[in-house]
Amino acid sequence: MCIRAMKFLVSVCVAVLVLSSTSVFGQWVVTEPPQSEGRALAIDAQGRIYVATQGFGGPGFVVGYRPGGVQLWSTTFAEGSAQAIAVDNAGGVYVTGTTGTMIKTVKLNALTGVVGWTATYGSFGLALQSRIVVAHGSVYIAATVGSNQSSTEIHTIRYDAFTGAQSPPQTFNNGTLNFPDIAFAIATDILDNVVVVGSSQKGSLDTDYVTLVYDFDLVVLVAGWPQFYNGGAVPDSIDQAFAVTTTENSTSNVRIYVTGMSYSTNSNHGHDYLTLCYDLNGSQCWSQPQRWHGGFGNDIPYAIVVDPHCRKVFVTGESTASSVGGSRASTISYNMNTGAVIWVNNLTPTGSPPPKTSSGRAIALDQFGDVYIAGQIAALGLYPDMMAAKLSGVNGTNLWQQQYNGSGNHQDWANAVAIDPSGFAVITGMSTNLVYAMEATTIKYTQKCLLGHPDCGFWTRRTIP
Repeated sequence: MCIRAMKFLVSVCVAVLVLSSTSVFGQWVVTEPPQSEGRALAIDAQGRIYVATQGFGGPGFVVGYRPGGVQLWSTTFAEGSAQAIAVDNAGGVYVTGTTGTMIKTVKLNALTGVVGWTATYGSFGLALQSRIVVAHGSVYIAATVGSNQSSTEIHTIRYDAFTGAQSPPQTFNNGTLNFPDIAFAIATDILDNVVVVGSSQKGSLDTDYVTLVYDFDLVVLVAGWPQFYNGGAVPDSIDQAFAVTTTENSTSNVRIYVTGMSYSTNSNHGHDYLTLCYDLNGSQCWSQPQRWHGGFGNDIPYAIVVDPHCRKVFVTGESTASSVGGSRASTISYNMNTGAVIWVNNLTPTGSPPPKTSSGRAIALDQFGDVYIAGQIAALGLYPDMMAAKLSGVNGTNLWQQQYNGSGNHQDWANAVAIDPSGFAVITGMSTNLVYAMEATTIKYTQKCLLGHPDCGFWTRRTIP
């Protein structure tokens, strides 16, 4: 059980307070110049929103918005694609991405967009992707670089958040030449260790999860790491870790949660969701990894978040919807301590003819322990729309679902979701306009109490198992 109050969290777990009888609507929608896609977003303590975009046929850019959607500033991410973004509590916005052969990281002023520092890393045959996290005056980048796509390494880089000075990086490869190691996500724990997850290929058909844990200064790997995981379904199979999160409620009880896709033990199912829990020594802390399949085909998780106050882990992604194909956004709640499944929500699109499509690509929690997912859904037409949904953290019930169809009535999707200080959800992604050009699109959803309802403005108590 979990107590949560309106403006703060209380870590004694007995109940949750929730606003009853709410409606939801898009408070604002903003689009940016054509041929761009919103890849990532971050929100600061004042509710300002920052979006990193990828350009198609041109550079990416970074945009800052006021809470009401008015643009504060926009700046070009020159010669590259902005892929990830983070903020600190000192007015800094940090963006990382690739320029084709280098990793580029920039610090911007949150109010003005003025560049504080710019750092480039390496000169490789290929700089594939980069991810970012900011913690206690340091900026950490997990990058995938190499001579070509079949021979890449994981490089973890630390910059001083104030000056941009770079510390010596850490390089990981599995020792097998001409096979790729790929970083998909990065996080820090409460002890300021740095956690990187991805995949490590050891043979032509043998790819494993890899989890790396470094100390704060990136001097050494923490004892017990790296850890690899092979699903074990067949000797050679493709297993890839896509997302990571850590607990933050106890310095003596650090837990690292990793999710990704693992080749199914049932040959008819393709890949399954596979979620692991590690302690800081690299030992698995559940009795076994949690494997989940939807029953029809490939199932792929993309995002994970942990609620340490209510002892739950949430994973979202997509699973094959039926024997005729299509996909559905599938979100799972696990017990944080045991890995037991608490609930599963399959957001199955309706409509004819099948197959229809939905997918969860990002996940976030609000202060009451409820779950927000963002992705895409094709429930009403041939092409998918941007999608946002709110699920009950208690039992997975759909509390609301919204979709946005661009003016071109074509391909639209969301890549990221975050919750602002008022508890409102913001998503970013891409929509298609009337001339079929892709536009970076950001939407803020506001929940309002239904007028005239007897419970309007009051708080009701709900018990969490």
